[in-house]
Amino acid sequence: MLPKRVKRSHYSELAVIQMSQMASRTNERERKKSLIKNFSLMLDQLQDTDDPKAVSQLVTYLNSLLRVKDVTPPVSEIISILKWQRPTLFHHARLTLPSTSHLTMVFQIDLNPHVALKRLEQYVEK
Repeated sequence: MLPKRVKRSHYSELAVIQMSQMASRTNERERKKSLIKNFSLMLDQLQDTDDPKAVSQLVTYLNSLLRVKDVTPPVSEIISILKWQRPTLFHHARLTLPSTSHLTMVFQIDLNPHVALKRLEQYVEK
């Protein structure tokens, strides 16, 4: 039985809002999965080298990752994995950045790579 002051339409509006929020969370999870899969593909393609082309591709990818607005990308985890699996590439990319770059702060992130890997796997499994 509904309270006298609340109309039925309010309950149906609430149900629509809740369904919309659930769909939004599903889209966010799918978007994060997509970002992680793209990172994995990019990591497979890039060699651990100081090649300027590879460094440029990495910096371009990281800049694009920071421009994602619809979800919060797992930047900390990605940087940690990158530092662990491609240390030479990571080091040379860090050295090419000007001190005023917003990526300078990102390259200072320090996270245990095993924890980062576990978090990324959790994102993909959800």
